Amino acid sequence: MNRSARARSSAVSLAAAALVVAVGCAPAAAPPSPSTNRTIAAPASVASVAPSPSKAPAASAQASPAGPQVTSMPSAPDSGVVVKLTSSLIHWSESQISAPAAKAWHVEITVKDGASHNFRIVNQPDKRVLFATPNIIGAAAQAYDVPGLPAGTYTFLCSVHPTTMTGTLTLQ
Repeated sequence: MNRSARARSSAVSLAAAALVVAVGCAPAAAPPSPSTNRTIAAPASVASVAPSPSKAPAASAQASPAGPQVTSMPSAPDSGVVVKLTSSLIHWSESQISAPAAKAWHVEITVKDGASHNFRIVNQPDKRVLFATPNIIGAAAQAYDVPGLPAGTYTFLCSVHPTTMTGTLTLQ
């Protein structure tokens, strides 16, 4: 074999070895989940709370390029406001709710459709979860303490059914 043929053979061998290494190092794609009921894991900065009377721990959102920093106010004074929501046929009873800004308030959730639900407050436009309850099952009403949040418009939703159980929360 002449020098030129050996060089081409070595180059082809090196290219093939590099391809094998690259393919072998590529991460495998995760298969899609067959489950239709899924829970979206909350970031570490989210306040996940137990039912009242315990106070909600602090929730903090870090600054993002999409908008200003939103931080909860766990020591905010209690407004005494209770917002009542009911789940029925995998929909919330209200698509728009309001509560006072910069004050703690309470959400009371009654599950009437037998499904598992939760309640989350999400900042827009960065989709950061600012408050989250555990999954709720059963017909008994569960009340949760929501820490104070700055004035603004937020999304509330059930992360188990995010396309049918969503609404707008206005804090003013």
